[in-house]
Amino acid sequence: MPERITATDVAKVARLARLDIDPADIERMTSQLSGMLEHFADVDALDLSDVVPMTQPFPLVNVLRADVVQPCLDRDEVLAMNRASARLYRGVATSMVDAHAYASYLARCRTPDFVGLLVCRIDDGAIVGVANLSQIVRGGFRSAYLGYQVFAPFASQKYMTAAMPLVLRVVFRVLRLHRVEANIQPDNAPSLALVRRAGFQKEGYSPRYLKIGGRWRDHERWAMTAERYREVGS
Repeated sequence: MPERITATDVAKVARLARLDIDPADIERMTSQLSGMLEHFADVDALDLSDVVPMTQPFPLVNVLRADVVQPCLDRDEVLAMNRASARLYRGVATSMVDAHAYASYLARCRTPDFVGLLVCRIDDGAIVGVANLSQIVRGGFRSAYLGYQVFAPFASQKYMTAAMPLVLRVVFRVLRLHRVEANIQPDNAPSLALVRRAGFQKEGYSPRYLKIGGRWRDHERWAMTAERYREVGS
């Protein structure tokens, strides 16, 4: 008889997965999961000596776009997408709307303390947004600031939710940083929900933190450390 799953086990898994489960459902799920373990035990009891071993019952498919060298971004396309998004991000972020801003962005991407990442749709390669790691500091700090945006035609379609684990993989596995921080205005509900889902933790509140659109604006500080990254299993 396999070891049965307890309600405490179910509650712990739900907490790690950041799932909001009603207490009334925990007992039902405990019974269902225990039944699954009993079924696994029945399978283990079968004689499979003449069955060819397999590591995966279904073929593995790489869902990521191939990492290949391509021509530089089309300036006019990028500027047009930013201009189309300027109204959406008014008061939240400064959009890149002219050739000078575009050239400055490319120049920053060539510096050692800045990494610009494109969020691209697999099906057609469309650039749906960007994520930027800025003020990257090494040494004993090993930290960076994270900024991101989805362009207006692709907003509210969960593209950044899908991209965030890939961004964090760059932060902690490629750049091998210890900490990344995102500063978000308190009324920016979609962005706050995004970092919560990703496992960021709120560290504080900074009044008049950043000047955007001619005004100093309050921000909440949300961060993730390498330890937290391993804990949430991103």
